[in-house]
Amino acid sequence: MKSERKSAVTWCLGVSIAVCCCLSILYSFLPPFLNPDEAIQGQVRMPFSKEELHNFGAVDYVIFGGMLAITAATGLYHAFAGGGQRTTAKYLMADRSMFSLPVAISVLASFLSAVTILGLPSEIFVFGVQYWMVIWCYFITIPVTAIFFIPVFHGLGLTSAYEYLEQRFSMSLRVVAACLFIVQNTFYIAVILYAPALALETVTKFAVWKTVLITGIVCTIYTSLGGMKAVIYTDVFNFCVLFVSLVTIVVMGTVRAGGLGRVWEINANHSHLNFFDFDGDPTARLSFWSLVIGGAFTTLPMWAVSQTSVQRFLTARSLKEARRSVWINLPGNIIMVTLVAFSGMVLFAFYNDTDGKGQETHPTPNYTSPDQILVYFVSEEFGSIPGIQGLFVSCLFSGTLSVAASGFNALATVTLVDIIRPIRNRRRLMSSAGSTAGQEAKDTWISRGLSLFYGGLAIALAFVASQIGSLIKATNSIFGALGGPMLGVFTLGVFFPSANTGGALTGFTGGMSVAFWMAIGAFFNKDDQGNISKDAFWLYRISFMLYSVFTWVITVLIGYLASHVTRKALSLKDDMVNPKLISPMCRPKLSGNIQSDSPLPLPDEDGGETSALLNVSD
Repeated sequence: MKSERKSAVTWCLGVSIAVCCCLSILYSFLPPFLNPDEAIQGQVRMPFSKEELHNFGAVDYVIFGGMLAITAATGLYHAFAGGGQRTTAKYLMADRSMFSLPVAISVLASFLSAVTILGLPSEIFVFGVQYWMVIWCYFITIPVTAIFFIPVFHGLGLTSAYEYLEQRFSMSLRVVAACLFIVQNTFYIAVILYAPALALETVTKFAVWKTVLITGIVCTIYTSLGGMKAVIYTDVFNFCVLFVSLVTIVVMGTVRAGGLGRVWEINANHSHLNFFDFDGDPTARLSFWSLVIGGAFTTLPMWAVSQTSVQRFLTARSLKEARRSVWINLPGNIIMVTLVAFSGMVLFAFYNDTDGKGQETHPTPNYTSPDQILVYFVSEEFGSIPGIQGLFVSCLFSGTLSVAASGFNALATVTLVDIIRPIRNRRRLMSSAGSTAGQEAKDTWISRGLSLFYGGLAIALAFVASQIGSLIKATNSIFGALGGPMLGVFTLGVFFPSANTGGALTGFTGGMSVAFWMAIGAFFNKDDQGNISKDAFWLYRISFMLYSVFTWVITVLIGYLASHVTRKALSLKDDMVNPKLISPMCRPKLSGNIQSDSPLPLPDEDGGETSALLNVSD
């Protein structure tokens, strides 16, 4: 056994190093097959001279290639270790055997894409530290996820979060939610691959197609072969790379900007320390309330009900471990958001410092997008130090790999569990087919094929984005507004036993309609600067942080009222709800409506089982 494992490790490392070295060579030897001006139509290149920027050196390539090799080797190792990924339980759910820490780090890493690492500092650089206050929303998001949602999903033994919707409401709602997740996340991953690649190309001269291709290929290979364990453990490694890189850049940047005191002083002198703005106007771009309340309802769909997060929480070996993996992310999110946000303060202090004559000592670069400024800063200020650029680019790639890998695995899971299996089961029932021997092995190969398919699709869409970037951005923005309705329909199921299928479908449809209306209206009512026109309809001018709040309220309100209306109008009998489908915190309040004549298992506090149904009455 030891010799087999040793040979597997040796083989994985050898193949990974060879593949990643070959891919790394693309950066220095292969010319782009597209003219740079054609590859980024409509974009104006930043007027940086070659003297200002530093090219990758040998040490940079070693660090970058090493990161790719270790990432790929980790994923390939789990494709063969322990007998390989022969069942969907192992491939999709890691045999539900994971401890809390790697799961927690994996989920945290999947929300730290290169878009976040580049976008948050630019937000702080342009608008001040106000967005930093989004950290307070996690004091709502994390407890709600750990206390109310995860116990329900874990108790039901789900593989897909959308299985819950069928058990609680109907198959149609499950399929609709699954399809929306597939479309939304496919476009999202394409943007995750394309956006940082464009920023890197504009500043460091790395061709977009090379960056997208390397990231997509490496990620797709280890995800499709290694399954969930490969995703989790490569995320852990990538997070370590990302964290070390960010700390290094922030510390060196702070020193270069004159120290902590100087950074704080310059930001204060320019009124950039706008931490608290208690403006109650919902159309204000940002306020403390929109960041905390709106932030909670924006992050809850991603943490509590999205397949990308729920699937990994459910790989934990017990409910205790699953909950702990959620709670670990409370300090984790605060630390990482603070670290990335502070880098924005450092950038602002560095480019707004003045000499004794009042002249800027470091002129602000003439960027076309603020997202490029951190890349420029690292290249111009630290590019002469061997390895620093390689470490920073590895940081960006690590974030992108984590998001993409988690997304590919989640997409494969949802497609298999929520689309393919239900169709196959229905056909089997209609044809009275009996034997399903060997189907588990086939499903594992189907899952691998789906991961490969979605990897290729995301890479293709990322290339398409270079030609029709505005369309991709519009699609991503519109589908991004669906978080509120998705959270709303799960809220109806978990918190409101009286909610029925008709009410849930009505509420979900109403919430989605309003979400599309708001997103499309806002997108097509922008001025020349890209801001919402002041004379636009008030609904379009609502802060982007409040979209989910608004649509969640509509979904829950319509769904709750429609449930009672349909029950009255159609004279429906009282629904019998499995208590396992209701949040544990809500079950004691309904003890008076519990029947025991048709028992269903319900875990109690001691790990045993009680049997009950909830009789939902008017």
